[in-house]
Amino acid sequence: MDFRFGELHYNEILGLSSFQFLISFRRSVFFTFLSIYMYFELGVSATLTSSMFFWSMLASSLSQTLVWGRVSDRFKIRRDLIVIGEVFAAFAHILLFEAHKFAYEQIGAVESGIVIIIGMTIIEFIWSSSNVGWSALFADLTTEKTRSKLIGVLSSLGGAGTIVGSFLAAYLYNQPNAGEGFRSGTIFYATAILIMVSAILVRVLLPEPLRDQRRIHKEIVKSSTREQKLPRMYYFFIIASTIYFIGLYSFFIPVVLYARLPSTFGASETQIALLRSSGALATMAIGPVVSIIATKFGANKGILFSTLFVAASVPFFIQTNNYGTYLVFVMLLSGMTNAASQFSYLIAARIIPREIRGKGFGYYNGLIFFSFGAGGLLITGPIIDYTLKLGFSEKQSFQWAFIGALIATLIGLVMHFPVFSKYPDQTSLDESKVLSEAVDY
Repeated sequence: MDFRFGELHYNEILGLSSFQFLISFRRSVFFTFLSIYMYFELGVSATLTSSMFFWSMLASSLSQTLVWGRVSDRFKIRRDLIVIGEVFAAFAHILLFEAHKFAYEQIGAVESGIVIIIGMTIIEFIWSSSNVGWSALFADLTTEKTRSKLIGVLSSLGGAGTIVGSFLAAYLYNQPNAGEGFRSGTIFYATAILIMVSAILVRVLLPEPLRDQRRIHKEIVKSSTREQKLPRMYYFFIIASTIYFIGLYSFFIPVVLYARLPSTFGASETQIALLRSSGALATMAIGPVVSIIATKFGANKGILFSTLFVAASVPFFIQTNNYGTYLVFVMLLSGMTNAASQFSYLIAARIIPREIRGKGFGYYNGLIFFSFGAGGLLITGPIIDYTLKLGFSEKQSFQWAFIGALIATLIGLVMHFPVFSKYPDQTSLDESKVLSEAVDY
């Protein structure tokens, strides 16, 4: 019996699901304690620690925009781009550990942190081929109706991966002493193994849709003569999204460091893992809700609701003195942020013509990844360092940084309104219309 979900075969469902789980799993293993290791163990400043994400995401942004999106469309490859990026990243993480170890032993702690910053920048330039391939592949394999139903499920699987990864990271990071997981290379090698497993599963389970003539892809299109170029409004959309996600992602480096401060909660490694897991639990719980909202109300309304919920939560979580309450608000913040990213992806997939999804998602992913790195460097990092120089306490400095992140998020949301008007939600997709207007590939 051939099990299907919409137009997806069982092996494609397994491939998409396993990869989504492993993406979050391996990133959680590596990144949960990386900023803590840099800031508290290596003595790297808040701005320089944040710059690690800026430079690596800038490299990812440039390569996805200028290289991998064009390569994907030119050679009609999605899956193979994922495999190329994953295999490279697996070996590169091992080389990065050796470089970090040499710098730590021969030069100094801060300098070894700079080696990590440089190394991750180089890795992300190549590894980002996987991001373009994944975004275009998922859109190619599904119609908008199936995407709206499935994206929440995949988000929940990602949340599960984050939970497992964060507790594994807590164990590895603290064996036998704080930071030893990075100094000994255990976290680097564990991450490399997980990345290689991802590459193997993608290669075995997923097709190359633009080359597979046996596959009949059904997609709503507005015109059979649609020009193969990106609409002008799409460029405005990615600019608005960049500002929006710069603000939204600015929360997430300070959130962990804030919990670790002696003047706030002095969180232990286990409590940090619990902090990350609380956000992942929210992501798992919100996943089905994302699918329901996207199907019943539309992605535009979904991103509006998510942002307003974040705005209402921030004043409460920065004022609480109870770690349990802090966990709850961080959980809600993480869940709503993840939901907003899923709704944003659905909007992008709606706007980008299928024939040039590699290019379109190259721009989109590039600027979204840039947003993730830029927030810490442009907003929260400088606000923290500057307010510390003005004489504010560490706790107050972080609170001002959270407020700055919220302001940027709201500005980005307002900039989305013309996009919402031009591309309104489609919540009553009729299956017969999908079939009658299908395009075969």
